[in-house]
Amino acid sequence: MKAFQGIMIELLHYMKMIAMVTTMTNEIKSATSVVTTNESTTVDNKNYDELIREFHRFWDVFPGIARLITKNHRILASNSIAAEKGFVEGAICAQVGTGPNAHRKCKLNKMFADKVGYTDRVLGDRVRGWAPVEGYDDVCVHFTVMIPESED
Repeated sequence: MKAFQGIMIELLHYMKMIAMVTTMTNEIKSATSVVTTNESTTVDNKNYDELIREFHRFWDVFPGIARLITKNHRILASNSIAAEKGFVEGAICAQVGTGPNAHRKCKLNKMFADKVGYTDRVLGDRVRGWAPVEGYDDVCVHFTVMIPESED
């Protein structure tokens, strides 16, 4: 149980970091002009380059799977653990997974409708979460972290 509580505290810390990153991103956008490159990430005519950079800055060190996903389930970015499991940029997250229950009871649509974060524990050995990104009503961070064995 202590391990689970520790994970939940760590997840809350990451969710707070998302809010900070979003605030920083918005400040940067208002202080600078928009620069386009040949490598920019545009989905539905929206540029997500700065958000993707900030996602990697914080979520690449997360000890689980983390993806930046659009409302349409398209993956904008993923950390290396997620990429190793097939969650790569451009993929539809619901089409990637390890079995028929991999996306059971997904709360992505509920999170976008309610505009609040959710977690669940559908599979006994992991916690999944969906966190909205402030300032981006069409993007969220979706993460999964394994629950370690008790160290008692």
